[in-house]
Amino acid sequence: MTAKRILAVGFIFVGLFAAWMILGVTNTIRTKEAATTITSEVKNLFGGSQKIQAPHFFYYEKRLMPLQNVRGEVVTNAQGIAIKEWRDEMVTVPIASSDITADFHLDPRKKGFLWFPTYRVSYKARYTIRNPKTETAVINASIPLGSSDVVYDAMAVTVNGAMRENDASLLASGGAIGAYIPPGGVMDVIVSYTTTGTGEWHFILTPQSSNIEEVKNFSLRMTTDFKNIDFPTGGYLSPVTKEETKNGWKLAWTFTSAVTGKNIGLVVPEKQAPGEIASRITFFAPVPMLFYFFILIIIAVIMKVNLHPMNFFFLGASFFAFHLMLSYFSDQMPIWAAFSIASVVSIILASSYLRLFTPVKFAFVFSPLAQTVYLIAFSYSFFFKGITGFVLTVVSVITLFVLMQLTGRIAWDDVLAPRIKSSQDNDSAQA
Repeated sequence: MTAKRILAVGFIFVGLFAAWMILGVTNTIRTKEAATTITSEVKNLFGGSQKIQAPHFFYYEKRLMPLQNVRGEVVTNAQGIAIKEWRDEMVTVPIASSDITADFHLDPRKKGFLWFPTYRVSYKARYTIRNPKTETAVINASIPLGSSDVVYDAMAVTVNGAMRENDASLLASGGAIGAYIPPGGVMDVIVSYTTTGTGEWHFILTPQSSNIEEVKNFSLRMTTDFKNIDFPTGGYLSPVTKEETKNGWKLAWTFTSAVTGKNIGLVVPEKQAPGEIASRITFFAPVPMLFYFFILIIIAVIMKVNLHPMNFFFLGASFFAFHLMLSYFSDQMPIWAAFSIASVVSIILASSYLRLFTPVKFAFVFSPLAQTVYLIAFSYSFFFKGITGFVLTVVSVITLFVLMQLTGRIAWDDVLAPRIKSSQDNDSAQA
């Protein structure tokens, strides 16, 4: 391998590098354009991130208040004394206890070549308050639903054990339900329904306060049928207890008396979109090809195989074929199938080409083995977040060790000198 040939291989590498960058950018643009249009469609069907708020219990009390004009100014009489009027003022009733269950079922949906982390949740909440007045009062409950874009299936509302006809529709329309509660009496409200969402689920503990608030006798028990759980960042509480089950997790947030301004949430695991995986694999492609070329050059020197720069061009093209097929086949089939087909075709392209001018062992053992390690294994690591760098490091060190053992006894001057001399003799003969 002369200096001119190595330089020519370098030019081929640069050209293939540019081709991979163009393909990677194309994949990224296609994915973003699809995400822009498809995401809104999915959210219209399944809803977006669900936000459930703790209910607001209240009653109205007549109080003598200063009369105000439309500008909010206090109205006075001729003597400058504020005029007062009787008005109904809303008085909040603190929640005595909350007992909530949320059962999550992961139901990811694929639209185009994008995956969306949709889920179904069965929600049931029981809230209890006490009438703080010394007389019977109408206690109202406003229980906001998560979103108006989804269906609340099997919705049921009971007040003190009685299911009333219009309570569910009142809550669904943003209204409040009420009941006559005797002095010191208990109002027990149970709300249950099944609904869907995408991405995240939030329970807002203190919706009536922008600061911290006391939460008493609170229990939220959550179950999932998926293992890979996460929690939102920024102002969210970790579960008090966490128990792994056969299919998922049992999580619990329980407080006897807590003062907090934080909320509770769950992040549903998201499958990697084929377009995103293909883009990252494509942008990374020059690295495994550099390893592949280097291995072939070393083995060619050891086996005394003469490789021309054009041979490297076609071998690089077989690498590029893998990424091209992966990018566009994943639109039409599961990405694992596209990955498998692209891997087999790439190896067949390279080996069937090398068999024409190299030994059988070189074409059908060393080249496929190098492709399997540097193309397929490296690319497959992108299916698992956070391990690509680890895989690259391990394979690089192993490669270095193997090459050092294979080439440690080689006298490089003797190996390269005949080629240099032969090149000089050819130049002299032509002259």
